[in-house]
Amino acid sequence: MRSLTAEGYTWSAEDGLEPYPYRIYRNAGRQLWRFPIADDDWCYEQDRLSPQAVLQRWKSRIRQARASQNYVAIGFHPWVEAPEERLAVLEEFFSWLCEEDDLQLMPFGDVLNTIRQFDESAFTGTNE
Repeated sequence: MRSLTAEGYTWSAEDGLEPYPYRIYRNAGRQLWRFPIADDDWCYEQDRLSPQAVLQRWKSRIRQARASQNYVAIGFHPWVEAPEERLAVLEEFFSWLCEEDDLQLMPFGDVLNTIRQFDESAFTGTNE
């Protein structure tokens, strides 16, 4: 983790059941935050799901998060999304997200900046 922060990395997205982002490393003013993801596109490879099945799965994750008024993150890998039919579903998913009025979409960098804005003390000090 020291090497990641030395190279300027500030966050990592990984599978996780945690309900919110959390700091996994702090040393000499450098921070590394974990953003737990609820789902990703690996189900294409692991579960051999069709693009439409993946689309429905992602929408379901969003609906569940909306119902519980919770944070949810979905991860994407460029090499997994590369086939044309998967890219079309990704575009359809993003369009659907943009049409949903009560969702706030944020890239992880913006999430980190929001954490910093509300809790600057989370970004100071030494390793705990």
